[in-house]
Amino acid sequence: MEECTICWLIENRLLYIKRPAIIDMEMLEADSQRIITMLDAGEAPVHIINDALDVNMTPKNARMMRNALPYLDHPNLGWLVTVTSNAFISFLASIIPQMRRNNNNNVKVVHSVDEAITFLDECESEVDWSYARERVP
Repeated sequence: MEECTICWLIENRLLYIKRPAIIDMEMLEADSQRIITMLDAGEAPVHIINDALDVNMTPKNARMMRNALPYLDHPNLGWLVTVTSNAFISFLASIIPQMRRNNNNNVKVVHSVDEAITFLDECESEVDWSYARERVP
C-alpha cells in the first residue's frame, strides 16, 4: 500500500499532505501522529493542504475517521483545505471537521492545489504563498 506524503511547503506554517489512492484507518492513525508532531513544531496558525485528488477508496464511517484524526483538535491548526473532485471525499472533508471538540470550523474544499494556495493567500496575505507553489511535490 502506498504511503502518504507529509511535508512542509512553508516551514512551520503550511503542511502539505498528499493522500494515496487507498486510505485505511491504520494509515490515518499513523499519519495523524506525524501531523501532530509537525503541528507541535509549527508557528500558529499552521494551515494544512490535504491533497486527496488521487483518493478513490476511503473508510466510510465518518465517526471512526474523526477519531483517527486527533490533529483536528490541535491548538496550532489554522485552515484545513482539502483538494478533491470526488463528491464523497468532499462530503467527508466537510463533515468530519465539524465533529471537532474546539468548534473551530476553518475548513474549505477546493478542486486544485493552486486554488487552495490562492484561498490561503486571501485569508492571510502577509505570507509569501508563491514559495508554497514552487514546492508542491
